[in-house]
Amino acid sequence: MTRTYGSFSLYLYLTLHYSKEIKTCIYQVLVESYLWKKSRGGFFSSDQMRRRRFRLCCDGDKVEPYVKYYDSYDSFKGTIVLDDIMDVFCRAPTNMERDNGLIVSTTNGNKIELRYFFDLVVPEKRWSFCAETLSDMQRWILLLRRYKKC
Repeated sequence: MTRTYGSFSLYLYLTLHYSKEIKTCIYQVLVESYLWKKSRGGFFSSDQMRRRRFRLCCDGDKVEPYVKYYDSYDSFKGTIVLDDIMDVFCRAPTNMERDNGLIVSTTNGNKIELRYFFDLVVPEKRWSFCAETLSDMQRWILLLRRYKKC
């Protein structure tokens, strides 16, 4: 499920409370959709794909965007800082991904085949994602490449 707003934008007004003062923070959501993120397992566990809700956001005062992601219960999981994107590219599944199986169950019990893989490379880490549709993958790659530093 992909939600886009107008020309990929929506202004959200959040109220934050700091020492009895109320400050208003504005950020712009460029795109929001569910993606499968490869989670790096520990020493004894293998890599797994987990479904997360991702938002590509921009603050009004910052130039660099960032990605926020949430679990299936809408609890905040983390932020990916995009201040120095090295590369964004689509790819075929690896042999290990094929061996582990590309058919996964969603939260509502439907089974889907993971086919639309793409990677995001930043200096600290390489993030591996899989979109549920070709158009989702293309949208994310197009928007992330806009912020590539080269």
